[in-house]
Amino acid sequence: MIFWHKKKAKTKTEVITVIYDFAKNAAVDTLKNDREYRTHRENAWWDIIVIDEAHVFIDSKFPLALDFMYQMAKRIRKYNGMQIVITQNIKDFVGSEELARKSTAIINACQYSFIFSLAPNDMHDLCTLYEKAGGISETEQEQIMAAPRGRAFVVTGPTSRTTLQIETPKEIENMFSDPLYEGTSFSAF
Repeated sequence: MIFWHKKKAKTKTEVITVIYDFAKNAAVDTLKNDREYRTHRENAWWDIIVIDEAHVFIDSKFPLALDFMYQMAKRIRKYNGMQIVITQNIKDFVGSEELARKSTAIINACQYSFIFSLAPNDMHDLCTLYEKAGGISETEQEQIMAAPRGRAFVVTGPTSRTTLQIETPKEIENMFSDPLYEGTSFSAF
């Protein structure tokens, strides 16, 4: 998706405002007009909003992006939509009391959480976010901190947790590790 706006954005705030307005209007328009889904399930489209590097948009002085994630977390599933929030910096979600409140609400609305290995100094912030969603036990904290690459701690409910090991086929690993890789569908050049 390409975002274009007549006025050239000069600040991070202006860029986020343009993206927010576009995404909110697109999602809300689609969600409000989802009658087709109710009668013709096989023809319906799912709205999926993916927010990668979400920590970049979390700013207590400019809460627009967090407000958007908060509202979508509360509304999108009832319209058969999905929101995926991806971050590497948990700390930004608990920066202030208001940020922590909305971030916790986003966590509580999640159907699934995949938590990959975290450093010990990030564990306190993760535990803070999950306090009202069943918490993270000491054993689970140890599993998360010791997890090798590709292993995720999966939360599917307040008391339902497991681990998942993602195995990457050698062909896929080669695509990213071999600078001279040439495959049938992709090449490094």
